[in-house]
Amino acid sequence: MKPEFKMLVRCCGIARNIPQKCELAFAQLSSDFDQGFFVHLAYQHKMAEAAQIGLKKLGLALQPENAGRLRQCVLKGRMLRELILEEAAAITNAANRAGMSVLVLKGPSSSLQLYGDALEREFTDLDLLVNLPTIDQALPFMAARGWEPGNDRPAGDDALPPSVVIVRSHHVVFWKKGYPFRVELHDRTGWERELFVRDNIDGVFSRAVRLEQRGNVFFAPALPDHAVLIIAHGTQHAWALLHWLIDAAAIFNGADLNLERKIELHNAIADRICSLDMQRQLKLAYKLARMFFIVDLTPALESAVMGQASLDKSLAFALARLQAGAADMSTFRNMIAFRLAYAPPLFPRAKGKMLSAFMLFRIPPKDAEALPLPRPLFFIHFFLRPFFVLSRRVKRYRERKAGAHD
Repeated sequence: MKPEFKMLVRCCGIARNIPQKCELAFAQLSSDFDQGFFVHLAYQHKMAEAAQIGLKKLGLALQPENAGRLRQCVLKGRMLRELILEEAAAITNAANRAGMSVLVLKGPSSSLQLYGDALEREFTDLDLLVNLPTIDQALPFMAARGWEPGNDRPAGDDALPPSVVIVRSHHVVFWKKGYPFRVELHDRTGWERELFVRDNIDGVFSRAVRLEQRGNVFFAPALPDHAVLIIAHGTQHAWALLHWLIDAAAIFNGADLNLERKIELHNAIADRICSLDMQRQLKLAYKLARMFFIVDLTPALESAVMGQASLDKSLAFALARLQAGAADMSTFRNMIAFRLAYAPPLFPRAKGKMLSAFMLFRIPPKDAEALPLPRPLFFIHFFLRPFFVLSRRVKRYRERKAGAHD
């Protein structure tokens, strides 16, 4: 494990008041400590502000150039989150006046629920859950507020032929002129896909809570529902970013609640976890968090993780992706390993394992559009996927390089 990553974990734990298993004292940063790489990791893991706070509490200072880069990331991130918070309140309140139920997922909601401040946890976009079967019905509302769909077209505008082999997006990305962030609008099926199984979405909306910070009012899933989504989301992405794991550790430690309320919260989470058959996902999050932090489970969550199958392969894959900061998630090798090594142990039944393996052969819409093929020849896309992944990476690199020169 690289010292820069260890230091990032140390700083983030201190910043979020999460006790760590090994609290080493550092009088100063060693000469072989790559400060530039540390700043890069902090940005990659969406933990720049936590890294800055942790360094200050440890009495450590980066070189002026690297300290300036980190400070710039923190200031930009804080300003961006303030804009997102204001828009979250504006959209959800306008939606409620229009008779449309919208909840704010993750981002400012989980930041406020887990850490008491809607701006403490870093986020760069706005995730919304709308209680509609498809996003199509929300398009006029979003357009009236100046938000237009991007490349991910709504289902009604999808020109691709219907096929179980083609991956259908469970959300639509919206952009607004002059706004430096995107809005991801998820329909009811988006929540279901995150949680692996069908959930009672109406129940989630009926338990929704009202949150407020500095006059910004918005609505979010109740903390037990939100905690289950956070665990599911981290699992879906192999826990590849540290800020997801920090959230899990905060949930396990009760989000700064007193013991009575922590027990109440964990009892509710355990009930939801067991009803959705997500005990293995919970166990993976717990085992990974316990590698870095001291996490304290109440009996309800302990009983949920006890007796579950070994998750050694899943844990090893997640640990490697976490240290890489999700940088290698889209390699062809890791896409195969995700489906054949990481995911299968997380499903208790053969059907889930088979569906997970089948996802490896499903075609992204961009690939199907780039190379239209008759349905009997769809399998060719599997062999061409490395080419498409590489071409998209090259395109993004050229766009970033061109932007840097503008």
